Amino acid sequence: MKLFTKAERATVPYEIAHVAAFNMTAALCRAWKFKYLFHDFEKPFLMMVFHNKYKKVQTWHRAHNKHHIEYDGDHDYEAMCIDWECSKYTKVNAQLDCVQTIAWYVKRDKVSELVVLCGDGNVNDINTWDIVKAATKLGLWNLDEYNKCIKMSFDELDAIKTSKTKYE
Repeated sequence: MKLFTKAERATVPYEIAHVAAFNMTAALCRAWKFKYLFHDFEKPFLMMVFHNKYKKVQTWHRAHNKHHIEYDGDHDYEAMCIDWECSKYTKVNAQLDCVQTIAWYVKRDKVSELVVLCGDGNVNDINTWDIVKAATKLGLWNLDEYNKCIKMSFDELDAIKTSKTKYE
């Protein structure tokens, strides 16, 4: 599968590839839902509205979709996990899987994002976090992998995030 750069995101070819990767990942996790056929469908239209300014599209999309940390409301943690897990199939600069992404957010140490990941859980007990419960339900959670990532420096983890993989 082709990996897309940030400049190529929110284009029709990217969205087709991303929706395919998202739905494939959801199916492999035995969590596919009809609504996933329309995952991120508004982005190409927003590119027209925002005159091809991807950063504006990204900001609007994240603020208005439950599968993003920036959303102000109840989150869709399963879709969030699936989105993180499938990004390595379509994005050059997003090569972390779900567990690595959770570790990356923890390493960033931003309280507001950690509270979102935690949901109704105890911030000091990762096993109670809503995001971890969703990842576990999907069969994506691996505590050993998480602990390995937490021991890495932020630079090491960030290097994985931006590296190309075998999916090129």
